[in-house]
Amino acid sequence: MSKDDEATTPINRDDHESTQLSAASDSDDSAHSDPKALQLGLRGLRIGHYRLLEELGHGGQGYVYLAEDEKLHRQVALKVLLESSRMSSSARLRFEREAEAASKLDHSGIARVYEIGEHDGLSFIAFEYVTGKNLADHISETGEQVSAGDDVSELHISFSEEIETETKKSSAASSSGKSSADRDAVMSAVRYIESAARALHAAHEVGLIHRDIKPANLMVREDGSACVLDFGLAKDEESDAMTLTQSGDLMGTPAYMSPEQLLAHRLKLDRRTDIYSLGVALFESCTLRRPFLGANRQELYQAISQQEPPNPRSINPKIPKDLAAIILTAMDKDRNRRYATALEFAQDLRRFREFEPVHARPAGPWVKAVRWVQRNPIVATASLAVFIALSSALGVFYFKGEEARQSRDKALIAKKDAEDARDEAQTARNLAADESKQKSIALERETKALGEKTTALAAEKRERQAKTWALFEVERLADIKKLQQATALAEVLWPARPKKIEALKAWIVKYEPLNEALPNHEAYLAGLRRGSAPYTEEERLRDHAVTLTRIGTLAESLKKAEADLAKASDAAAKVKVQENIDKTKKNIADLEAKTAEQISWNFGDDDVKQWKHEVASELVEGLRTFVEKETGVYSDVQSRLVAAQTIAKRTIADHQALWDKTTATIKSSDKYDGLILNPQLGLIPLGMDPESKLFEFLHLETHEGDIPERNSDGKIAMTGETGIILVLIPKGKFWMGSQKTDPKGQNFDPQSRTDEKLREVDITEPFFLSKYEMTQGQWMRSPSALKSPSNYGVGWSYEGHKGQVSLLNPVERVSWTMCTTVLGRVGLGLSREDQWEYAARAGTSSIWVGDTGAIKGIADWGNIAGLECKGIFGAFESLCKDNFIIHAPVGKFRANSFGLFDVLGNVWEWTSTKTGSSLRVSRGGGFDYTAINARVAGRISYPEEQRCNFLGLRPFCQVFFD
Repeated sequence: MSKDDEATTPINRDDHESTQLSAASDSDDSAHSDPKALQLGLRGLRIGHYRLLEELGHGGQGYVYLAEDEKLHRQVALKVLLESSRMSSSARLRFEREAEAASKLDHSGIARVYEIGEHDGLSFIAFEYVTGKNLADHISETGEQVSAGDDVSELHISFSEEIETETKKSSAASSSGKSSADRDAVMSAVRYIESAARALHAAHEVGLIHRDIKPANLMVREDGSACVLDFGLAKDEESDAMTLTQSGDLMGTPAYMSPEQLLAHRLKLDRRTDIYSLGVALFESCTLRRPFLGANRQELYQAISQQEPPNPRSINPKIPKDLAAIILTAMDKDRNRRYATALEFAQDLRRFREFEPVHARPAGPWVKAVRWVQRNPIVATASLAVFIALSSALGVFYFKGEEARQSRDKALIAKKDAEDARDEAQTARNLAADESKQKSIALERETKALGEKTTALAAEKRERQAKTWALFEVERLADIKKLQQATALAEVLWPARPKKIEALKAWIVKYEPLNEALPNHEAYLAGLRRGSAPYTEEERLRDHAVTLTRIGTLAESLKKAEADLAKASDAAAKVKVQENIDKTKKNIADLEAKTAEQISWNFGDDDVKQWKHEVASELVEGLRTFVEKETGVYSDVQSRLVAAQTIAKRTIADHQALWDKTTATIKSSDKYDGLILNPQLGLIPLGMDPESKLFEFLHLETHEGDIPERNSDGKIAMTGETGIILVLIPKGKFWMGSQKTDPKGQNFDPQSRTDEKLREVDITEPFFLSKYEMTQGQWMRSPSALKSPSNYGVGWSYEGHKGQVSLLNPVERVSWTMCTTVLGRVGLGLSREDQWEYAARAGTSSIWVGDTGAIKGIADWGNIAGLECKGIFGAFESLCKDNFIIHAPVGKFRANSFGLFDVLGNVWEWTSTKTGSSLRVSRGGGFDYTAINARVAGRISYPEEQRCNFLGLRPFCQVFFD
């Protein structure tokens, strides 16, 4: 928005007025009697945090001011809509539409919107303040030079002082100098309109049609580029919001309206109406005249609708032919013959600047003739009638004269002999033959001309179809890239925290159009498939080979089950077998229905179609996954945005009293040495464990159901729905590595040792560590971890094992990469191994957990490969027995002094510590390792992608002090 934005240009001011203009563009002198309008006109007043400096323009319903943003210390153009009893609802709607439309745009060629707001009943928009003049002012100033005596053929609009100086000196320069100055000026104007076209294309791509493109709305920046202003009349093709006009309302500035815009009640406008208006602006820039004039609006409307635009070279002969062809193509009355997009317009202008062949071609004689008939149907019909009448009259006169001649000939023939009569008859026959020959030649020429015309029309149609097809192909390829970008970007927008809100909103705005793209691509794919070769039985059998094999296996199972049913005598057994039969039959029916589907399509030797089908199939499948309501990427990002916007309330604001009490108690606790703990986003306090005296917190994003409460003994009962419970571990020092203590000689294996050297480690900051190993239920409730990767999943059982595997069993068979990905999405991670060992030792110096001093006692503290596993996990001797062949539900054994369960045994736990190029350390032993390996200092390194049945994790979270 600029100082000149709201002013009307000096050239034909009335023609620059719109039939319905935005609030600051209408002219109504009565507005100056409004007290509030007079008050707004005073310099130095403030609207919100904007201090008014000077008035840039005004109208009957609004003002535009140059204002100082006192917050950000920058100048802005402030557009204000006044509250008044005379204010129409449509004016307010136009004002709000301009704000909504402009806010969707982010392009250097479009004035940016800084803020939309309201202050003391005044609605306002803060725009970028663009310095410089608008195109109308440049045209006006150049027009004044022409009025002073300059030749229009030697004058062009200047966009910089250098070109302007060259132009003014042209009369004194040589002819070659004039030519150079003219060419530079023309190139400057072309470059300017090209930049305006590219900016307009950006608006069109988000669904906006400006509908009021004119020189007054095109600013010239200091670098000579264009800036498009005033989207008050813009039409949003994608918006469901209420429109600004009733059907048939005329929107825009008449002199720059396209023919179809004048017929707005009969035609749906699209982006090509803006291309026409921009073509008019280029015409006026090169000729200093508008293409159509009229004494009044009715004459102007008639000229735009019925007259062909004049060739700009007839006004300014110095305009190159290619540029004239570009202008006339942009202004073609048939919008199907115009540039399909503003980008095509800009590309043709670039080709002209860079001396490349342009795509624009002027209308041929046949098109001009057809359009003349379309514009003048009455005159054309009358002319045809006159031609027929004249032909008839001439025919009558001819035959009458012929009759008279024949009478005279008869008299002469009577006097001549028979030989003369035969000669005369022969002459008549010769004349008749010549006449027939001439008619045949004329008919042949007419047929040839008609064929050439038909061929030209067919070629023109094919060209239009090719352009449309090319545009569609570009859009499809663009959607493939956009889909890939959307999916990749969504992967990094974790976790769902307040700092991600703006990025999540921007993602939704940018990739929301992909939701509407699927039907078009599905229709295109279906069209391709209709052109494929017939689907053969051989191809079907090949495509469904795996499914058909599965059907055969199920059929054999069905026969066996039916035989078992016939032999069964017990009623309960029959019911169970019948249920199995029914289930098998249903599975077979579902699979047979699936085998009827066509999977592959064959296009023979047409590799291009085959490639297009592969690309389209991949795009359609990707878009279907993207828009899936429950599990699609778009739905997931929307859910993330809601979670990010509400997590502070759900975990802090809704539990503020509990947080106040918890932080005060922690500060006074001897365990935490005066720690001042801020409320932690995503966590809810659960109080203090009565045995460890350490505080515990619920991680809400992995929890389902009500917040757990402590029972009468101060404990929290774990269920399959309970989320991760984090223990606040205090800071402290400890000796890390194999301890030099006497194992009291109780069955101690002298081969037991560790590769780590003993060293003192200082843990300088408190941290959160999960009370339990991460359970299968917690894993499956984490975002995008919809299925447990565990080898021993829920429901697994084995003879001699205590019960079945449940949601409380630890998740296993997870790689280090899987762990960090899933935990990262909920704001958690993995601890360093020094943090892990410090928490596992819990203040002790034993090589074992807790106070046990011998290998035999390890069975009280963790699930290892005991005597019950002999012969299952290999040949070994063990000194203890825990009755769990694989991992046990978390919390089945004793906790250490920090209240942590299963730090030894059950599953090995990944840490973040790295060794080598891609190895990560795991700690704690597992259910298939004997007691001798279940040492606090024991460690094993694995590749980051390693997945084993005994590898699990214990979530970690650092304490945030900000």
